[in-house]
Amino acid sequence: MRAFSTLLLMFFASQAVANPAEVRSCIINALENKLGLYVCRDCPGNVSALLDHVRKTQDGSVDLTEAKVLFMRPPPGPFGYAAIKGHATRPGNPDEWNFHVALEYKGYIFDLDYRDQTKLIKTQDYLKEMFRVGTSTTKDFQITPIPAVDYVREYGHLSPDGKHVDHSYYLNSRENGGRYKPRSAEKVLKDGDLGPNKGTPLTPELNVGPRLTVERGVVDWREGETYARLSVDRRAVMIVRNGNEVRDPARVEKFLVILEERAKVDPEVREAWEAYLRAGGKRAGE
Repeated sequence: MRAFSTLLLMFFASQAVANPAEVRSCIINALENKLGLYVCRDCPGNVSALLDHVRKTQDGSVDLTEAKVLFMRPPPGPFGYAAIKGHATRPGNPDEWNFHVALEYKGYIFDLDYRDQTKLIKTQDYLKEMFRVGTSTTKDFQITPIPAVDYVREYGHLSPDGKHVDHSYYLNSRENGGRYKPRSAEKVLKDGDLGPNKGTPLTPELNVGPRLTVERGVVDWREGETYARLSVDRRAVMIVRNGNEVRDPARVEKFLVILEERAKVDPEVREAWEAYLRAGGKRAGE
């Protein structure tokens, strides 16, 4: 694990792009050692876990100001948003998403859903191989670049204007107040330009704490490859590990404490928490 941390730090901290052997070792170690960086169908959380790990390996001293988190989604049509199809996913992985998220650093892409984790791939090559951008088989779609420093600070927490931040915040320009502008994938393929990184640099002492995401009456807290999930409909907390529900009373209690504290400051968490209590859900210790 220490070798993985050292190699990943070398890649992000260096002024030059790390060589493919270093990056290959980082990705393979992350997957083989089950460091909690990858959960199927949670690409926003996967990128968040990767960025958090990079920060924590050297007490927050790693400079991520040159990294971007890319949200990719087709533009809306007459019947809502279509799916975006991946043509180079890992065997057995989903290959159609409502949106997809990957990490970009100095012109290279890290996508744990990409089929060849031994390969360091440039952004434009990734767009051609994964999504076949620029061909007749793929309609143009939107890429919204988010400064990685903003993502580390805000995802699963609050934006500067007090809004809960999860994937919908980044995908909806009305919700984020136009902070992040989508770009055409075909234009990025042509000129490679994802725009400047205007995020506010992180301070070494920043401690983002547990990240909570909220969607349709469900609040998730991810810790490695385990989710604690509050369901308003079920009036209960579930612990889901590797896709299976398990009993873990201690983690349930910890999650309930986190939820009640976050509900004091986060409006979306508060709404779900109060609905859960009204439906007969229990607080920690009850």
